[in-house]
Amino acid sequence: MEVAVVIPTLNEGVAVYELCLRLQQVAQTLGMSLTVLFVDDGSTDGTRETVMGMKGNLSRVDVQLVEGPRRGYAAAVHTGMGLALDMGAAWVVTMDGDLSHRPEDLPRLLAALAGGAHLALGSRLVGNGQWHTALWRKWLTRLYSLAVAALVTPPTRDVTTGYRAFSPQAARIALAADPLLGTFGWLLAVVLLVHRAGLSAVEVPVLYGPAVTSSKLVRWGRLLRYLVDLTRVVWLHHSGVLYLPLARKER
Repeated sequence: MEVAVVIPTLNEGVAVYELCLRLQQVAQTLGMSLTVLFVDDGSTDGTRETVMGMKGNLSRVDVQLVEGPRRGYAAAVHTGMGLALDMGAAWVVTMDGDLSHRPEDLPRLLAALAGGAHLALGSRLVGNGQWHTALWRKWLTRLYSLAVAALVTPPTRDVTTGYRAFSPQAARIALAADPLLGTFGWLLAVVLLVHRAGLSAVEVPVLYGPAVTSSKLVRWGRLLRYLVDLTRVVWLHHSGVLYLPLARKER
């Protein structure tokens, strides 16, 4: 296996068919194999059936359905990344299943790893990165990033992006982040852990397309939860507790 792509899903049935076809085109262009792990968190809209229907019907793409832990985004990605490493993936990619993360940008993320980076983040906030979404979501992401920068000074700007490519070393470090930190908390913790471990992280500008399914991450009613998660990670960072798993790995 060359590259494993981890995609958490929850009722993404209208998107996964096109997503698989576009991933196949990318794999053919790159001349490499992709194992696509759909970690489903209990879809009821036919997502699972669509994924299984694609299995064995794509060239250079091995589609697999994984039973998610049904504990949210971070837990689903954590499960998929662990499985990808167990399968011997050379590189691990995480992306959303709603087509907001374009498969066509995947080669640039992988090129960053080939150039020596351990973590490549598909960024909306650097270079010519773009994001086609509601204005309020753009401002929310920028405000969150500014708050994070003021509180913990991460090495990257777009800490909430889930479009990421990992070397095996970075993926193993990412698994030290507790999924119970919540979606944005976990994404931030992964960046901080990779940086603390001395591994290089780069941001690659990408074009975020419009999601074809309703977002399950950013809703006004969940903003308080995201702020609580951020506060928790900030405390873990400054207290040093966040990095205890790294100390155990060094022993």
